[in-house]
Amino acid sequence: TGAGISKQSNIPTFMERPDVREKLFRTFAEHHHEAYNEVIRELKANMNGAEPNDAHFALAEYKVPVITMNIDGLHKKAGSDALELHGGLPEDDEMDKAWALHNKPVLYGDPAPNYVKAYERTAELKPGDVFLVIGCSYHTAIACDLRDVAKHAGAKVIEIQEDAALLCLSFLNRLGGKVGEEGGEGAEEDAGEDIGRVVDKKKNAGERDEHCRNVREPADFFVAERQNKRCGKA
Repeated sequence: TGAGISKQSNIPTFMERPDVREKLFRTFAEHHHEAYNEVIRELKANMNGAEPNDAHFALAEYKVPVITMNIDGLHKKAGSDALELHGGLPEDDEMDKAWALHNKPVLYGDPAPNYVKAYERTAELKPGDVFLVIGCSYHTAIACDLRDVAKHAGAKVIEIQEDAALLCLSFLNRLGGKVGEEGGEGAEEDAGEDIGRVVDKKKNAGERDEHCRNVREPADFFVAERQNKRCGKA
């Protein structure tokens, strides 16, 4: 999952806040202590009081294993034991030294130890499994790579890029119901088609863009080659 899943919990995405994104670099933190600390204070202020939405709760209810790029903690608040690729935020009593902390959050240029775990978990998928991508763009290398690894493993990649609270719950309800039915082998295709119908009602066909469609299978990439080039850094 990416920032889009928490947008309906009133947390702005980093794409909407380039002024914040450009300061989340280790070099910036090391050279501008107070300015960096103020950015982290602002992030905490944006996330304080935020509550999980129906998408977070649905993933927890169905016990879907979660890998998230988010640092808002909403998956864990909803009850999921999420693998947090970019850590979390400092505690209140750590704010004055936020610039010196690692994994709170993982910054651009930092080691990202959970990346390896994410690759390993995704590589364990099998044909017939579903890899659900929610509110996650193609702007981060790890987000692209995990899609590639899932597809390479034979999993069905389903994407929900808008209205996650509604569509994630709808998808899991539909998939969960069909799995219990006799002859439910095609459950994920049927559920994905249901999402597609909802999306088509929300958008005109001419407005759908190659990189912005709500439900899309990513293109094939040379997965093994890209994995070998990864060095575990954000």
